[in-house]
Amino acid sequence: FLRPCARALSRFSRLAPLQESALRAVVSVCSGADARSAERRDEAAEAGILAAAVRAMSEHAEHAGVQEAACGAVVNVCFGLDPAGQARKDQVGTSPVFFEAAVRAINLHARNAAVQEQACRAVSVVCAGLSGAACRHKERAVASGFVEAAALAMNLHARAREPTVVKLRIQDQACWAVANVCEGDDGQASAERRQRAADVGFIAAAVR
Repeated sequence: FLRPCARALSRFSRLAPLQESALRAVVSVCSGADARSAERRDEAAEAGILAAAVRAMSEHAEHAGVQEAACGAVVNVCFGLDPAGQARKDQVGTSPVFFEAAVRAINLHARNAAVQEQACRAVSVVCAGLSGAACRHKERAVASGFVEAAALAMNLHARAREPTVVKLRIQDQACWAVANVCEGDDGQASAERRQRAADVGFIAAAVR
């Protein structure tokens, strides 16, 4: 299924409804935490699903459904801290457009709770870990303006008239994402990421 799905995503890249449906299917197929699900994640990455998801985020920026599904696909396919999982994260983290697309999704769909949550989760997963590659992903996330976008999402949805559980999910995912972005033992770079979070008001947003 995953390889035909990747072909459909590539062949019909301009059809937003198909992109959303295909990526939601990927989210479902690549869920789970057992050995077989890890094999499916590797198959998805090898088939080009991650590249297709990032492309969909970039090309369908104003389509909330595509943004939510694409971010969800990134989350599920990239899940894992083993070497294979890091290799999948690297496919996304080295993309020249992923972090900018995630920040654009947060900003363009500021009142869409599902997009906010999934975009934060995607950045969090891609930036997880302490390897040299992971730290470079963290630097790209900060350069894209992600920390500012996460703080904005937390502030906006803390005041929104939404069910408490929805607010909590956004706060939780934004906090985890900023934690992963700021974490690191790469010396001055990680210190500057932490200071950036403080400077843009993340701490105030977190305790509000």
